[in-house]
Amino acid sequence: MSRREYKTINRRLQAGRTASANEGKFPAGKSPFGYKRIKLQNQKGFSLEIVPEQAKIVKLVYDMYCNGHLPSEIASTLDKMHIKPINGGSNGHWSEHSLRDILSNPIYLGKIRWKDRKVVKKVKDGHLVSSQPKNKDINDVILVNGLHEAIITEEQFKKAEQMRKNKCFSPVPSCYNMKNPLSGVVYCSKCGKSMRRVLSKGIEVLACTNSNCNNISSNLDIVENKLFNAISSLLYTYEKEYENISLPQNSNEDIIKIKQEELNNIKTEINQAETQLDNIQTLLEKGVYDLDTYSNRSKKVYDLLSNLKIEYSNTNNSIVELINKTSSKKNLMPKLRNFLNEYNKLDVTDKNNLLKTVLVRVEYLKKEKCYGKDINKDIFELKIFPKF
Repeated sequence: MSRREYKTINRRLQAGRTASANEGKFPAGKSPFGYKRIKLQNQKGFSLEIVPEQAKIVKLVYDMYCNGHLPSEIASTLDKMHIKPINGGSNGHWSEHSLRDILSNPIYLGKIRWKDRKVVKKVKDGHLVSSQPKNKDINDVILVNGLHEAIITEEQFKKAEQMRKNKCFSPVPSCYNMKNPLSGVVYCSKCGKSMRRVLSKGIEVLACTNSNCNNISSNLDIVENKLFNAISSLLYTYEKEYENISLPQNSNEDIIKIKQEELNNIKTEINQAETQLDNIQTLLEKGVYDLDTYSNRSKKVYDLLSNLKIEYSNTNNSIVELINKTSSKKNLMPKLRNFLNEYNKLDVTDKNNLLKTVLVRVEYLKKEKCYGKDINKDIFELKIFPKF
């Protein structure tokens, strides 16, 4: 009953926030950069008031972006100016993600946008995880004129929007020849930024160009060779799994059948628990149980039902994951064989394209520097994410 009451109250609160958004009020709890949240006089709700110092920065961000500067360049400029973001604290730095949020937020145009990212809750590994994916239902998103004052003009916002849509996602512009076969494939394990090819004393080095990151660079050819060997080992593992006589071909199918039987048993237990809960409520209505007895017994059944539903979800997810991985590995193996046969025959651009057919991304981490000719220079870690 408490959970039902909570959900009812929460629905009313969300309905109230939606109504405020439709009226042009600011329904969120935290104000965006450039504004501060203020209470409306003689009426319910809140609006926004411009913070002049921050508004100048917002205008600067739009001016730089519309004049061809990348978000990474703008972030570096703001850091050099010792301007701190809202969430950065005293040692905070600007990120490309936060700047893209500013460049795509219509609130700076004097509008209110609501329900563009709804909270979605899922059970993952036995835990309830919340995420905020983009709302694909455009008709459900609220976009109205706000009560607050705009910081930028409509022309600036539309130009920035058009530039984002026309952006080239290739790591290397078409006017240049690609020289890094790992471009857009290898990422820094510490900050997440794409690793880049840098010339150091005439030697090609793969490095993280984030000035605030201390991940140590390595020779590009050494990283490329280690990645090639890692992919070769990956193919060997897959082939052993599917071709070794000691590992039956139908082992995964047997596991799936067992898990499906478990799923059916859990479903039966869930139905029994729901029936038991209905019986308890019936006994309460007939006066057989008093409130204390009902509360104690229903709590036990609710807890059991909750655990069974989590177990059901986890088992079902493991079946789907096993099926997907099995089929994906089978499809990936021919691509890996083709990769190993063709890679060293190709130019840099084709190498890069071939890598992207078998890998989602690779994360690079190096903690210690290497000195001298005889020292092992491949003391770094590569975390591979294959396409399955």
